[in-house]
Amino acid sequence: TGLPQDRGLPNPDHKLLGAHPTVSAELFDRVGHGDITMKPDIERFDGEKVEFVDGTAEAVDLVVYATGYNITLPFLDPSVYSAEHNKMPLYLRIVPPDRPGLYFMGFIQTVGSGIPLTEYQAEWVGDLITGEVPMPSRDEMRKWIDNDQKAMAKRYLRSERHTMQVDYWRYIKT
Repeated sequence: TGLPQDRGLPNPDHKLLGAHPTVSAELFDRVGHGDITMKPDIERFDGEKVEFVDGTAEAVDLVVYATGYNITLPFLDPSVYSAEHNKMPLYLRIVPPDRPGLYFMGFIQTVGSGIPLTEYQAEWVGDLITGEVPMPSRDEMRKWIDNDQKAMAKRYLRSERHTMQVDYWRYIKT
């Protein structure tokens, strides 16, 4: 029991659920028993040693670099579309306003399953292609993108890791 900080975990720099939670039934216990030692950010590598921002150093065999999503689109020329800094300003998280007819599906992240949201995306794109629903104007798409990004900035930590975050029920309602 106790606060995660009592076991060496860092103090959160964001509000509750403003970033992805670490979900583990064992982490807290393993840290408490000394099986896992928490370390701060890496300052630099020096041969087989890793130096940390707190001035400590450890000899390591392996470093796992797991920072979240890194969006790359190697199949598209950057002049067609680029996701610089993991940002994809898309209408309904699908359509680039200046490239109607180009659709991105599944570039969303939510607490819970993203698969049903991707299914909603596919149905909407199908309706666009068949003409069952109209594509809004570029200005309307840009306004939606701006409002969406502002809403997500209030809710989630702003980082390259959180650029695809959506609130499940809010997204379904759009």
